[in-house]
Amino acid sequence: MKLANSDFQENAKSKIVAQVFSDPFTVYSAKKFPGMTESTELSKIFAKQGLKIPIRNDVRARKTD
Repeated sequence: MKLANSDFQENAKSKIVAQVFSDPFTVYSAKKFPGMTESTELSKIFAKQGLKIPIRNDVRARKTD
């Protein structure tokens, strides 16, 4: 879904249709990103059924300089 400023009118009323809450999460800079973790079993099952999602079967440690 793409939204632009022209999609909204100043002082217009709108309803809240959904809310999402999550646990806190960590945001890494590109330099400090620790690498991808292994894909979940659910993700692997979806991939086996034909869903085209990237799957990681092992944990790869980030290369250090």
